[in-house]
Amino acid sequence: MISAFRRGLTVLGASVVMASCLVTTAGASAVVDESLPTGEQVGGVLAEYNGRTINLAQDWEGADYCMEEAPSKFRCVDLPAKELGITDIEDCRDGSFCLWDNRNYQAKGVELRSPGRHDLADHGLRDRANSVYNYRKSQSKFIDVRTGIPDAEYTLTAAGKLGDLGQLVYPHGGNWNNKIDVVELF
Repeated sequence: MISAFRRGLTVLGASVVMASCLVTTAGASAVVDESLPTGEQVGGVLAEYNGRTINLAQDWEGADYCMEEAPSKFRCVDLPAKELGITDIEDCRDGSFCLWDNRNYQAKGVELRSPGRHDLADHGLRDRANSVYNYRKSQSKFIDVRTGIPDAEYTLTAAGKLGDLGQLVYPHGGNWNNKIDVVELF
């Protein structure tokens, strides 16, 4: 009689686990973007570029510089080639926090304007920034999200600029080059 009771509890427990897995799976797959062909990954920041919409997390499709026009509304452009690279610090507009893929404000860049947290993975620049410019009237913060240890953070003053993140000491050893995951604008 006791073993029949234990079997009953075992079956009941397994049923509860299976039911919770089904509920979790159903909830996770509820977000569907019907405008994308079947099999394409959803996520990332969408931007207008040359008359079409691109997903910055997947591919910039040749764009040089992407600017936040309004919260969650981005526009990418091709910039005239400069002598040493594609973009430079002069491309960063007043009121923006700008990041570039190379040192000295060169290569592709992104311009963030709206207050709050910006996940650079959504912009295709996670762990890729080599130079930054906080062309804002308030301080901003960049963060390296860590697992098992505290996140590393650096606060950049208003109008602060760092042309080579490889020269900025990183709190867990090394430097800040290619380590920024999130930008927080105040």
